[in-house]
Amino acid sequence: MQIPGWLTVALAVATPVTAFAGVLLGHWWSRRSECELDAWRHREETMRLLRWAVERIADEDTAESRAGLAALGALKSSELLQPEDLDLVVAVTDAVLAEPAGAYDALAQEVDPDDPDAIDVELVDVEVDVDADGRK
Repeated sequence: MQIPGWLTVALAVATPVTAFAGVLLGHWWSRRSECELDAWRHREETMRLLRWAVERIADEDTAESRAGLAALGALKSSELLQPEDLDLVVAVTDAVLAEPAGAYDALAQEVDPDDPDAIDVELVDVEVDVDADGRK
């Protein structure tokens, strides 16, 4: 029995087309996995930097505390920070700054307003305008 000519042509064309479709599907699947892994790595690095910054801020050394605050501020505008994590970083920043702000409030209440040598402490609220991507 002889194979019809159209079947030979169809098999000759279908085999490489099917192989190409398989390669495209594999590439898409691999790229999707890489993107998910990249997002996971960014989140992991964000949390590591957040933990490091908070540990530095809690340190008694003022230089270390300033370095922690600078790292926390830089993290808020970093491309590592994903929009889903922005709320967490802002909440941690607010929590970390709440204790020193309370100490300044207590200091301001202890200052005698009639004392000319007294230091006047005033807290200023700073708002950061953040776009949809979580950047300043």
